[in-house]
Amino acid sequence: MKNNITLNTAKFMKMLDLANKRIQDALRIGAGQAGLMLMRDCVMEPPTVPIKEGVLRGSGSVFVDDKLAGTSESLGKNGTPNKSGSDSVSGGKNVITVTVGYNTPYANRQHEGVDFKFSEPSAGPKYLESKLVRFGKEYYQVITDKIKEVLG
Repeated sequence: MKNNITLNTAKFMKMLDLANKRIQDALRIGAGQAGLMLMRDCVMEPPTVPIKEGVLRGSGSVFVDDKLAGTSESLGKNGTPNKSGSDSVSGGKNVITVTVGYNTPYANRQHEGVDFKFSEPSAGPKYLESKLVRFGKEYYQVITDKIKEVLG
């Protein structure tokens, strides 16, 4: 992916019993749900992913480790999401990594484009990064709730 935000769950993993596969599975599911929420928020909450033609918006992907959790193909036209995981980030042993990114050559320039004039009023730079700052606690809460569900 040309630009991405990575959610590192190392602190979570240290706090959990890593031998408990059910907790690890719940953590991966919750992390995937949080990543999909982040991608949705990039389209729904300003500053949004630019949509002049919809290619960028339709090129989003979410990976948990190297497994595809979802794409944004239905949110834009002619976008080509990364589906292979080849550009996703791996945190290594005992770390679950969520990668949310957009797969166009200009994705990074658009994300960092503080001097750009966007054609859509809600679009703007830092469409990924700003969501982590604004909604980060909610994303972690989704992960926590999934773990609590498993623990009963």
